[in-house]
Amino acid sequence: MRLFAKKKFESIEDSMTEAGILSAVWILASNDEIPLMLYKSTRLRLGLSDNYDLEGLIKNHTELFRQKCPEFRLEEWKKDMLKGKRLPLWIKEIENLEERKKVINDLSANDIFRSQFRATVDAEKSDISIINWGLEHIERNRKAVIESKDSRWKWLKEGILPILSIFVALVAVITSTWIQYTNIDKQEELKKYEISFKSRADNYSSLMDSYEAANESAIFRDNDNLQKNLRQLESEFYKIKPFLSKEARNNFVSNYRELGTFLNETVSKEKELQRFINLADMEKSLKFKTYFSETLFEDLFERSPYVTSSGVYWTVR
Repeated sequence: MRLFAKKKFESIEDSMTEAGILSAVWILASNDEIPLMLYKSTRLRLGLSDNYDLEGLIKNHTELFRQKCPEFRLEEWKKDMLKGKRLPLWIKEIENLEERKKVINDLSANDIFRSQFRATVDAEKSDISIINWGLEHIERNRKAVIESKDSRWKWLKEGILPILSIFVALVAVITSTWIQYTNIDKQEELKKYEISFKSRADNYSSLMDSYEAANESAIFRDNDNLQKNLRQLESEFYKIKPFLSKEARNNFVSNYRELGTFLNETVSKEKELQRFINLADMEKSLKFKTYFSETLFEDLFERSPYVTSSGVYWTVR
């Protein structure tokens, strides 16, 4: 005789918590071949219903995800999709080419989100330590919500068993004090990092968008947009300036001036793509890309993550 009937769920979100869905989305955004993620593709891949508020979920977790993308990146992706490249499965399954073309052309930046750690063009898949950090961050938030809900019963339990409650509280205080005493340095560093991380991640991502846009303007000899993007790049620098050492700030200023000179010279050349034919210019372009994507990143975050059984910690470079 069956005592419990198996519950039938109408959609996957009925059987998963918000934290579970958020973890699944985080893993997809971290590991997908294409850094740009479509809300519709994500719903289909996770079996979510069409009316599930995935946009709201992403908006509420900007420490993990970034909404939208620069228009020029979207247009590049559309061109590839119209050629049959980098097609999401649901678009690829549209057999009518005219209908497929319309669906692709109708896509907008509002249909896209991406991982905070994959904001650059053709960003590689996230390292396992970054993925673990995100999952543990989601789990910490989930436990905090549960603890908040459970706290309403605390006084009732203490009223029923006051002696036991006092004993448990005493043990908890002693244990907590001992743990804090032995791990105080690591705990303080983690707290400082989590407080400042979101601001640095957002501002670094915006700075890289400005850098990419400036390069794009120079390639197509769009001087007006180039000057605008260079000014925006300088503006984004002032947002991360407080987090940089004096040496790192001076290094940025030097690279920024060289970049401005290089891109302005590129715009003035007669041949639109001459910079890619000239070996010296290619080396300069690679030098700037290495600085912005690697050196500046290390200067800004100043730490490298490593994972242990007790959590994610960060070591000074």
